[in-house]
Amino acid sequence: MSRTVVTVDGVEFEIELTPEGSILVGGSELEGSVTPLDESSFSVMIGSRSSRVTLHHDGESFTVGIGGRTFSGLVESPRVRLLKRYSGTSGASGTRQPVKAPMPALVVRVHVAPGDRIEPGSRLLVLEAMKMENEIKSNQSGVVKSVHVKGGQAVEKGQLLISVE
Repeated sequence: MSRTVVTVDGVEFEIELTPEGSILVGGSELEGSVTPLDESSFSVMIGSRSSRVTLHHDGESFTVGIGGRTFSGLVESPRVRLLKRYSGTSGASGTRQPVKAPMPALVVRVHVAPGDRIEPGSRLLVLEAMKMENEIKSNQSGVVKSVHVKGGQAVEKGQLLISVE
């Protein structure tokens, strides 16, 4: 089963695709079908209602056009959501959150140094866990205050990796 969280206009929807081809939205089965029309357009039939849908995506973000309205959103796997939770999120205005390890891992590369200016999406470091490399990106803007790890170092879940001011 493939599980994804889709956020549209600030509202989260958990979507699961079952091995049988069913689609579950928030645990409820969605009865319908999707027929590709061209590279970015689809005919979507839900119940007895049909709509033409256009979809444009760039990585995790997307825009969907339905019936003359446009919606923007974000698609994230549970793994990506976990990584983002531990990679530094903005708290109250002006508050910077430290970047912590989302899992026990090995630091492969560090992309920042003290004094570097970072923005949301800036590459911070790469961790390797279970033979998979996970790039940790910033969810906040600020200046790197200190880097607490180096390449080749093993880290534990929750360990402080980078401080941001």
